[in-house]
Amino acid sequence: MKITDDMLSAQAAEARELWLQACTPDALPEHRFSRKFRREMRRLVRAQKHSAAFNRNLRLARRTAAVLLLSAAVSFGCAMSVEAYRVSLINTVVRVFNDLTDYRFSSALPSETDSMQRFWKSLTRSWRGSGGCFGNGGSACCWGCLDASSWH
Repeated sequence: MKITDDMLSAQAAEARELWLQACTPDALPEHRFSRKFRREMRRLVRAQKHSAAFNRNLRLARRTAAVLLLSAAVSFGCAMSVEAYRVSLINTVVRVFNDLTDYRFSSALPSETDSMQRFWKSLTRSWRGSGGCFGNGGSACCWGCLDASSWH
């Protein structure tokens, strides 16, 4: 009997199945990949969802953002090392926050309330001529600009 290629290819599928049944166990053990490997695979799969041009542009945008952030941090650090810039920035921040802030003091204890009322009365007496404003009998204070002539 002569064995031909057609006969071999017809029996190849059956031989493959027999070989796999003989070589592999019935239950394959479940392999648990490491967290680092899974994270890396998720990143690779996510990167493959986009085109190469998109990935290049995204990488360029990240690098540009990092460079800009680093240069802003270095510039701010250099500016804050000069006293003139530091003082002017602090004065600007104080002025803005004083314009937008309303200070209110209150207390539930009678002894503290009496001392607070005495404090506010002494404060209102000394500031009345300078244009400071106090509402609710001295229990609230609205702070204006640092310049006493423009307090409201």
